[in-house]
Amino acid sequence: MAGSGKVRFEALGEDWALKCSTNAICEMEERSGLPFKELGLSLAEPEKMKFSTLRLMVLSLLKGDGSKSVSLERAGAVIDDVGLTKIVPMMAEAIQMAFPEVPDEGEASVGEG
Repeated sequence: MAGSGKVRFEALGEDWALKCSTNAICEMEERSGLPFKELGLSLAEPEKMKFSTLRLMVLSLLKGDGSKSVSLERAGAVIDDVGLTKIVPMMAEAIQMAFPEVPDEGEASVGEG
């Protein structure tokens, strides 16, 4: 499902990808008025999110891939087709891929040792 920092999936009979790019982050912040960290943390409790915020995040992550022109309405249709219980973990995965954990000093990295 993942590759090149993208979470790939199928919806509406098409191939799609979510990517948390700099432009995706900026669009989320500008359009929601919320800092990205707050938006990202909200995925842990999607039942408390406004659907309009969820749809905006999906739109931004779909546009982050850069391969398709997507409208808010189309992003909503993607959510409907995939389902809320599947799209939220995919969004979280896309965000996590953009911000991989860095090992603490003293922890060996893969391939060291």
